[in-house]
Amino acid sequence: MTDNFPCEINLSRREHTLEAAIVGDWVLGSEPPALEAVLKQMGDGSDIKRLVFSTEALGRWDSLLMTELIRLIDYGAKQGIQVDTSTLPKVFKVC
Repeated sequence: MTDNFPCEINLSRREHTLEAAIVGDWVLGSEPPALEAVLKQMGDGSDIKRLVFSTEALGRWDSLLMTELIRLIDYGAKQGIQVDTSTLPKVFKVC
């Protein structure tokens, strides 16, 4: 069995853009990080206009990653935030 690298989301902000760096192995059986920190920065009253993703440190992934990213993408859309999915795995290009 392969060891999993812990999954996490690291946030950085530049002006009105929030970057969520997706790190580690996002596979079933892993303990995903709480998304509350990301959702809070995107929440009502926020001046965040755009959410982008960095996947340079993304390891293995499966439906766990898809589920969590869909939550972020949907929440961003509800907040009127432009969500850039261009750096996500190809399956997200249709979102």
